[in-house]
Amino acid sequence: MKVSKKTREALEVVLHITFYIAIVVGTFCLSSYITMLLWNWIIASLFNIREITFAESLGVTLILMMLGQVAYRGPQQRDRGTL
Repeated sequence: MKVSKKTREALEVVLHITFYIAIVVGTFCLSSYITMLLWNWIIASLFNIREITFAESLGVTLILMMLGQVAYRGPQQRDRGTL
């Protein structure tokens, strides 16, 4: 079956975008799973609190990512007094 050059290029773009999204989602899920393992291994055993589930670790990972973005600001934004 012959496919035109434009169709092939469009398909390549769609595949690249799909694979990029899959990599981003997979990396986020893997980091959430690692967060859950570390929390259950270190925090729960040290402070005698309950272990968290994978769904809760997704939220913890999002919070940690947002805190990291707030903490890492350039000197220009610090000088203006903004968050």
